[in-house]
Amino acid sequence: MNKLVYRLCYVAAMLIAVTSPSVAVEHIDTLTKTKANLSPYQVVEITAKSLFNRLDKNKDNLTKFPELMETIVQEELLPIIDHRYVAYKVLGKHLNKSTKAQRAKFTQAMKHNIVRSYTAILKQYNGQKLVYAQPKLVKNTKLVSVPMTIVEPSKPPIELVFRLRKHKKTGNWLIFDVLA
Repeated sequence: MNKLVYRLCYVAAMLIAVTSPSVAVEHIDTLTKTKANLSPYQVVEITAKSLFNRLDKNKDNLTKFPELMETIVQEELLPIIDHRYVAYKVLGKHLNKSTKAQRAKFTQAMKHNIVRSYTAILKQYNGQKLVYAQPKLVKNTKLVSVPMTIVEPSKPPIELVFRLRKHKKTGNWLIFDVLA
């Protein structure tokens, strides 16, 4: 569980960055309304650009108000993370042994843990550049891997792979794992 949470936090932290609160609302609104029409590559790229622009524009406020980072994570990242699926994957074989109330409580705890972890990781953001993979045609599949590279001068590049799945009911692409 710790390894999965660490990977999720690392990726989320690297993704987080957008413009301003109004852009965040617009971003969430756009993703919520049109996510079913977006490719997994677009979901990752739009979210990452939005997150990092927002971090850049709020640099001074993030120093004065550390809780702002948590708000940004909730507004920018949570809409594209399938925290319920992540929680159920972590539960594994124990999922069927748990009650509905226990699953709901665990899912909420996982969601909170994801926010806290990404908040902590994103505090390390200092203007790294993101290089997005060329989009590939995605047809008739439910799982997709979207690569991305984080580039920082005088440091080796960090290769990330976002694993997304198509939500059965909404048709939206949601992140459920990040490999670094």
